[in-house]
Amino acid sequence: MPFAVLTACFLALFASKRGVFRLFLAIFLIGIIAYLFGPDNHDYFSTHGRYQAWEFFMGNWYKQSTMTNIFGTGTGTYFEISQRWQNMTGFNLAKIGNKMTGYYIFLHSDILQILFEQGIVGLTLITLLSIHCLRMAYKNKQIEYFAAFIAYIACCAGNYPIRLGVHGIIGVSIIWLCLYNGDAKIEVTENNSKRRNNNGKKRA
Repeated sequence: MPFAVLTACFLALFASKRGVFRLFLAIFLIGIIAYLFGPDNHDYFSTHGRYQAWEFFMGNWYKQSTMTNIFGTGTGTYFEISQRWQNMTGFNLAKIGNKMTGYYIFLHSDILQILFEQGIVGLTLITLLSIHCLRMAYKNKQIEYFAAFIAYIACCAGNYPIRLGVHGIIGVSIIWLCLYNGDAKIEVTENNSKRRNNNGKKRA
């Protein structure tokens, strides 16, 4: 996952400058880093069982009713449903003493967990909000916010920052900066332009 976040940061920082050459340069640098930090010596490419968990939980979710796929199982229901499925199948469970361990309290992907709980409708709304945030940051040349949001999305793809208090606040803050800061910048620019025009008229 560190590699995924690093990839997103590189792409966001270079692509946001509207340079095709910079974008290809970023991809080239990522390739070099991937070669140097190979899977034999590092775990940058390790999924730690995530793919198997995603296949298990989302596979079972997909088998549910069409309405469940469209609207989801409901906010906060993943925890209960996932434990029930694991108890029924024994997926990833191990008994230590008198306790069972190996439960996936979170799906280890906020994007997939949103799809699980809020369905296609919820994921679509979140996607539209994300696109709007990126568009606003890009339009107002807020490169640092654009890059930060791309990196946060990459983290959400393979982790669960939204489910953790501090990390969730960081996500909300990035969204606020992309939306509010961009609008504030436009408003300040327009006010400055009006003042210059009024000053010009008074002098005339």
